Amino acid sequence: MYASNPSVFLIAKRLPLMLGFALLAGCQGKATGPTYEEMAADHALTRQVLKQCREHRESMSPDTCTAAATAENKWFMGDGKTRYTPTKIRGLDPPAKTEK
Repeated sequence: MYASNPSVFLIAKRLPLMLGFALLAGCQGKATGPTYEEMAADHALTRQVLKQCREHRESMSPDTCTAAATAENKWFMGDGKTRYTPTKIRGLDPPAKTEK
């Protein structure tokens, strides 16, 4: 049956293996920790997760620690849509030049 076309034989031989890999890739579990959206909404949760990541890095999921760091950066830096406009501080302005 497959003798006339060797490429069909190779596909038929490898198809179950490829389907098995596809099924295993689709069955991976969800991350166990809080998501980025949850931590961005709750700053106390973000700080708690960051503390756990500092103290117990080997037991924490790398995805959870990365999501916590990203949420902390977004909280600190903002969403990037506002322009930086520093305010002038009294007493730190350069002295005015006087003509002699």
